[in-house]
Amino acid sequence: MSDIKHVVQFSGGKDSTCMLLMMLEKGMPVDEIIFCDTGMEFPQMYEHIDKVEQYIGRKITRLKAENSFEFMLTECSRVKGDFLNVKGYGWASMKIRWCTQYFKIDRLRKHLGKTKDVVKYIGIAADEPKRHMNIPANIKHPLFDWGITEKMALSTCYNHGFTWGGVVRRFPPSFLLVLSVKIVKRIKGFISQISCTMGTAERFRQSVLESIPYRLQCAGFRGKV
Repeated sequence: MSDIKHVVQFSGGKDSTCMLLMMLEKGMPVDEIIFCDTGMEFPQMYEHIDKVEQYIGRKITRLKAENSFEFMLTECSRVKGDFLNVKGYGWASMKIRWCTQYFKIDRLRKHLGKTKDVVKYIGIAADEPKRHMNIPANIKHPLFDWGITEKMALSTCYNHGFTWGGVVRRFPPSFLLVLSVKIVKRIKGFISQISCTMGTAERFRQSVLESIPYRLQCAGFRGKV
């Protein structure tokens, strides 16, 4: 038996879903499938993960952080940097990736513990070359290696009966943006908290709108679907 642990980083989006399905169909080693829960996913995403578990007959490990997204966004005191002791990390974006770091990278590292030889498989498609550059030797992007584009990945998911409750087919991206804004509104006191650190509520509102495409990207809904 190999001492190498093969871990699929499963976001639940179209790319990681396609990657997982193809890896299993090809008979590739998969020791653990891990989903890192931010607590802010669409309801259809959690339903999708349950459905994938049933389809493949395998358990998907679900990791969740001690603190909520709302707490990290508005209440957590920063411990270093120019904003030392300032409350809240603000809305995550491609440039400000605290959400990925705290809810995914740190959780995965803690879960794997002292396991030395780990190969991580991540759903990066063939039409995302910049995300494939300069990756460590233990990080694998099977979709990229197989020439599977994002459109092809989505099609594969649909062909296997995975539709995320029909959200992507029935509604345009604008619907998902509105849904994201509605989710944001549930954050208690976010206006007053962010106003203190960013200047005005309007600036925060704008930062949310600008970062929503990143949130959708994290969920696996990128580009034209």
